[in-house]
Amino acid sequence: MGKSKRVVLFDTLIEKLNTKELLAVLGHELGHFSHGDIWKNIGLMGLLLFIAFYLFGHLPDSLFNEMAVIPEAGVQIAMLMLLLPLLSFVFTPFMSAVSRHNEYAADVFGSKMGGKENLVSALMKLVTENKSFPKSHPLVIFFYHTHPPVLERLKELGFDVSKAS
Repeated sequence: MGKSKRVVLFDTLIEKLNTKELLAVLGHELGHFSHGDIWKNIGLMGLLLFIAFYLFGHLPDSLFNEMAVIPEAGVQIAMLMLLLPLLSFVFTPFMSAVSRHNEYAADVFGSKMGGKENLVSALMKLVTENKSFPKSHPLVIFFYHTHPPVLERLKELGFDVSKAS
């Protein structure tokens, strides 16, 4: 954000990947910039916060009456703090889906910049290095994964995952 832009490549990443793989990973990150993912996420979060504040600002008085409290600012803030996790739980799958979509699009950008085979190779090295699980249950993915599982990403890049054993 702002006038100057930076992409940070950690020394561990530089040590693990060759130059072509680094270009593919850098291309992936530049894909996020090119597609305006940061600005889209800020706008989406702003919209979701607006919806949350609107909902909590318009809670029915009957709710407060049932709880035997007066609907003043302090009580409404307490309600916001108590009920916001529920609303967040409802929004989480939507936010995760948007994030996964952005990751797929950034993978396409990175594969064009650095080559599909180099991005595939880099992803395989990174998943091995991070010791992350290549597969997850679809419900866990639906709710919590901001990045698609690596096997899905490899499939989208045209890699035959049955070869990766």
